[in-house]
Amino acid sequence: MLILLDLDGVLRRASAPKYRFEADLIDNIEVCVRGLADARIVISSSWREAYSIPEMRKHFSDDVAALI
Repeated sequence: MLILLDLDGVLRRASAPKYRFEADLIDNIEVCVRGLADARIVISSSWREAYSIPEMRKHFSDDVAALI
């Protein structure tokens, strides 16, 4: 299963500082992903042009980061 993850509006509210994930939103997505067998995450966001995959993985728990 592929999860196409856009970051703005999912891991960052419009009112949050630009290019900053919100911890409670990361927690929510991690709970959801852990409940799915064989899930993989594809970053489908313009953030991928500004940050490398290893940089984005640093914001997630190790088990979820490995799925990106």
